[in-house]
Amino acid sequence: MSLNPTKSRRHPSLISRAVKGIARRSRTLRNTIEWRVVHALRHEAPWSRNRWGQRYQAVSLSEYHYLRDGNPETHESALIERTIRPGMTVIDVGANHGMFSFEAAHFINGEGVIHAFEPTPSTRNLLLSNLAINNLTTVKVFPAAVGEAPGTAKLRVHREMSGLNTLATQEITWNRKPLSADEIIEVPILTLDAHAEAEGLDQIDFLKIDVEGFELGVIRGARGLLRAKRVARIMLEIGDVTCANAGVTPMEILDELQSLGYRLHAISSEGEIADRIQSFPTTTFSANFFAVPANG
Repeated sequence: MSLNPTKSRRHPSLISRAVKGIARRSRTLRNTIEWRVVHALRHEAPWSRNRWGQRYQAVSLSEYHYLRDGNPETHESALIERTIRPGMTVIDVGANHGMFSFEAAHFINGEGVIHAFEPTPSTRNLLLSNLAINNLTTVKVFPAAVGEAPGTAKLRVHREMSGLNTLATQEITWNRKPLSADEIIEVPILTLDAHAEAEGLDQIDFLKIDVEGFELGVIRGARGLLRAKRVARIMLEIGDVTCANAGVTPMEILDELQSLGYRLHAISSEGEIADRIQSFPTTTFSANFFAVPANG
């Protein structure tokens, strides 16, 4: 009696997908129940913990699904663990509710400083609350966006998904659908070059940038620091859709970094520097990358 090899290979895959689907729906149901019960009883969001025991709240049920079990960006979390050490100066551009700043604070262990930039008032208040509950005094929060030149700009605020707040001048696209802002507010913009001078920062050991497509402006506003190689490491998010929302292309970011003497790399699942990036996919993509001085 012969077996059908094609059929036998498919079964594990089908079963695996079914199990993952059930697990995903179970987590969604669990999160929804937790969120609604805590809101009904305490009129606040549930508290979660990351793997370092730090407590935090999300801004909405949508974000609670994403953040409930700690930092979902496991490759980046591993990179932070491998890289950040006591005594470092760390910059968090686009801090949101603080997932990166929390992990960075854990590894500098009270020795060093973290400057976190969050322009959205409601998100910043949650960030400050999350920092206070964990007594993270090494994190200093600045109420501003970071860009190419000082001034002000209009910020599109999405209450249910604060990670999508953006300086885009038009309605953005998310999950292939238009997403309207709940409100548009004016926020101050500063440059990293000016900030470093004002704060007396001679060296930035780790710079994280996640600003929904406006990473190029942040880099251009740090040209002085970057040309002088006063930034040792950069982790930044790049995606074709977010870049399009900002009116730039991913290649412009790569070209700018290379012109300033930095090379861009992928991040491996173990948090290590992986392949050097010379181009980007022609299909839709979004990922975090790691940049270091080309002669480093």
